[in-house]
Amino acid sequence: MKTLNILQLGDTMHVFDDAARPTIERRVDAGLRKGETVTRQDGSRTWITETVRFDPRAEGSDRYTWDRSGNRVLSDRVLVTVTADGKRTETALKPVFKAF
Repeated sequence: MKTLNILQLGDTMHVFDDAARPTIERRVDAGLRKGETVTRQDGSRTWITETVRFDPRAEGSDRYTWDRSGNRVLSDRVLVTVTADGKRTETALKPVFKAF
């Protein structure tokens, strides 16, 4: 007997067996990169957010690290996971420049 897994990616519910797990994990990775929230069968939720880096000791726009063009600020991509019992963990993925 096959065990079915349930996963919600954004507004879409996926029901799959273990043979389809690699395909589903690729969809999850792509969905996270697009900004979707993943809700797993155990009730845990995962998403990626961006947090702007800034120096609170500086004044005005000097608080931010700007790119060479001056149009984007340095941010951190952060993977946020909230377990079913409410425990929140944040893992820094990589720094990126985002339009401000």
